[in-house]
Amino acid sequence: MGFLSRLYRAGASARVEVPPADAAVAVLAPVDGLLVPLDAVPDPVFSGRVLGDGFAIDPDGEVLRAPFAGEVVSLPPTRHAVTLRARNGAEVLMHIGIETVGLAGNGFVAHVREGQEVAAGDRLISFDAARIGPAVPSLMIPVVLTNGDAFGLRARAAPPAARSPRPPRPPPSRPRRPPTGPSSAAPPRSATPSASTPGRPAPSRRVPRRPARR
Repeated sequence: MGFLSRLYRAGASARVEVPPADAAVAVLAPVDGLLVPLDAVPDPVFSGRVLGDGFAIDPDGEVLRAPFAGEVVSLPPTRHAVTLRARNGAEVLMHIGIETVGLAGNGFVAHVREGQEVAAGDRLISFDAARIGPAVPSLMIPVVLTNGDAFGLRARAAPPAARSPRPPRPPPSRPRRPPTGPSSAAPPRSATPSASTPGRPAPSRRVPRRPARR
């Protein structure tokens, strides 16, 4: 039975520890993507754990990085795989894609050489997923502990990164009331409406006087 029973998002949300008798090495996800068990890899060499136990990543990124500090002990001319040795002696193979050795290095760029010391997170190999993907059965990247007779694997999901709280929404703005004062007063209207020609004063009406009673 594989040591991974659940799927975790690769990167900061998951890591695999290689704990020997004297020290443990945290094996970080070497590329962005989905962390899956070896059983999901469409290659019996990896799914059958012929080379050793481990995990695989269905990549989203295109840069393979060192999952821990160590030494590059194997880098074939085809640049489709690389093996690192940790300071405690654990050796981890990372194989980019399935049957990618037949591409003869096309679509791969190595950033390291054999014998080079690397730090966790250093670039190892860049690969062109759009170019490689259509030519191979899968782009899954198996990550295998090749000397598992002396070391063991243990999966552990790291807590997800804390999200910063959203800033509070500002209160809705209220329409401003028009200022009150002499400057905003409307011009006074005429007390008696007029139907006369504009610009001329309205004619005054005379009320006839009633004769006085004697």
